[in-house]
Amino acid sequence: MNTIECRFTCGLLYYALALNTGELHGSVYVNTFISGAVEIPAYVVCIFLMNWKLMGRRWSGFFGLTGAGMFSFVCIPLIIFSEFNIPLL
Repeated sequence: MNTIECRFTCGLLYYALALNTGELHGSVYVNTFISGAVEIPAYVVCIFLMNWKLMGRRWSGFFGLTGAGMFSFVCIPLIIFSEFNIPLL
């Protein structure tokens, strides 16, 4: 059950970010290019970590999701208490 929830959440967030690149400030083409350019090294790192004997699928998924959650908690106060006008999605 936990795997189903994890895959659903990751898929939902991936497609939400991919489909909303047009709503970001700046050029739609540049934003889409940057989004695609970030994915290529991410795929390589994921394949490397999952095939590495010390990490495996379980630990790479654990550290990836934990790191994403920690970065989310760090970014929330930066967005809320920022002096800049950062639009929320």
